[in-house]
Amino acid sequence: MSITLNRYFFILLIFMQMSFIAQNKEVSPLKIIARGQKDKILLRWGVTSASEWKKALKTGFILTRYTVKKGNQLIAEPEKKILTVNPLLPQPLEQWAELIQKDSYAAIVAQSIYGEEFQISGQNNNSISKIIETADEMEQRHTFGLFAADMSFEGALKAGWGFVDNSIVRNEVYVYQISIPNSKFKSASVLVGMKDYKKLPAIDDLIAVSDDKKVLISGITNRIKMYLHLIKLNVPKME
Repeated sequence: MSITLNRYFFILLIFMQMSFIAQNKEVSPLKIIARGQKDKILLRWGVTSASEWKKALKTGFILTRYTVKKGNQLIAEPEKKILTVNPLLPQPLEQWAELIQKDSYAAIVAQSIYGEEFQISGQNNNSISKIIETADEMEQRHTFGLFAADMSFEGALKAGWGFVDNSIVRNEVYVYQISIPNSKFKSASVLVGMKDYKKLPAIDDLIAVSDDKKVLISGITNRIKMYLHLIKLNVPKME
């Protein structure tokens, strides 16, 4: 019975994916990932196009959740719940003050959104050069902003590029859909449930090496040690 349910489940997912693609054949710059925790699901998204990223800073994002499975039972009509009452937008700059004092990556995210300018070398007064420099600056804001948000989930939350769903049920499976209001591009989706929760491997051997005004800390897990041991056993000796 469970095998049959799983088969229908995958068919449902393929059908949903095909329906999304059919809405718009253009490749969407919108991407989303999710990670299940013990009692919550963390979501993180981004826009791969710098120009669309800039537009999204003003329009925001809408996050919708569809419950597609409860226990071993598929839901014929997925339960829809809009998780964002209003589109998610970057929080006002003054609300970043406390976070950027302790999180340098969050400061970079804030700078990419609210900074007056990114310094670009080789500036001149030529009108064509100014257009190129403006485009380069937007690319830099986009690149550094998304990278820093990957390093700081708190920064991503402040920017409206992440969400924590605390209203989940352990035996349910969800499809999260992120979209940009009034955008020509299709939404992005991700499938996740509590079954996807996995503990990160514990660090067993922790080494600290002191240097001038700094300490280098490194660690290794049992899993990595096992891999290294297997590699050592399979590497032929040089004669």
